[in-house]
Amino acid sequence: MKNKKYILFVENDSDMKEIRFDWRHFVGIFTIILVLFSISVFGLSKMFSKYYYQEKLAETYKKNESLELSINLIQEKVYELKEKINTVIEKDKAIRLYSNLPEHDINVDELGTGGRVVNKLYIEADSKKSIKLIDINDNLTRISKEIQSELISYENLKEILKDKKTKLDATPTIVPLKDKFYISSGYGRRRDPFTNQMTKHNGIDFATKSGTPIYATANGKVQYAKYVGGYGYTVRINHGFGYSTIYGHMSKMKAKRNQMVERGDIVGYVGNTGRSTGPHLHYEIRKDNKATNPSNFMWIMKKL
Repeated sequence: MKNKKYILFVENDSDMKEIRFDWRHFVGIFTIILVLFSISVFGLSKMFSKYYYQEKLAETYKKNESLELSINLIQEKVYELKEKINTVIEKDKAIRLYSNLPEHDINVDELGTGGRVVNKLYIEADSKKSIKLIDINDNLTRISKEIQSELISYENLKEILKDKKTKLDATPTIVPLKDKFYISSGYGRRRDPFTNQMTKHNGIDFATKSGTPIYATANGKVQYAKYVGGYGYTVRINHGFGYSTIYGHMSKMKAKRNQMVERGDIVGYVGNTGRSTGPHLHYEIRKDNKATNPSNFMWIMKKL
């Protein structure tokens, strides 16, 4: 093998040359070719890697710009949402003020909130964006607490108004007649038409024609409907909250004992029964069973 040699003939236009070489020449040439090939591949690889890196970097910059734009848009939306929440809070205060209700006294800082906080690693990596993200996070946390507070406030407000409505429905607020009438005797001291002595009159007498419908002046439950001495045929309604009303001298009673009535329901008809000098309605309002002036409660002068 060591003595084996190879002959290569090279011919040109003028003559032919003989080149002699052995296997070591092959190894050397192959090594050179391999080295040159490796260098070429490495160079191409490096060039490709640089190109790929530049492409990725450009893509990252593009995504970064898009992310920053998105953060700015989110920040604007958060500010808009904060303004709307502030408007809701102001309206809540206005409703309470106009309704003479107590102010909402919940401290939003004491309310808990869920959600994800800003990533600390990201904050350290990009301080400019982190400032915006921290601002967004803080605003969203505050808004979340304020929404919780307003939900509690509205539930509280609903219960208060519901209770007020129930109380208002139970408060006598209308005149018990809608047909033509005149007040023949007011509330307070007067001369008794039978004895001619000065006595206290616990209600108002509405003079009108017999048979005129009489209306309940508030929601309630009929305590009794019967003939009561000088009052004649009488209906008494318990409205709750300490209020009750009495309708006397009826010609006929429509309401029944323990019946539930609403403001505006007919409870009977004007008459002249009992201790009476002519057809009229004797109307009383009692608060905690003490007679009070009905004129102070007749806010609506016509039937609802």
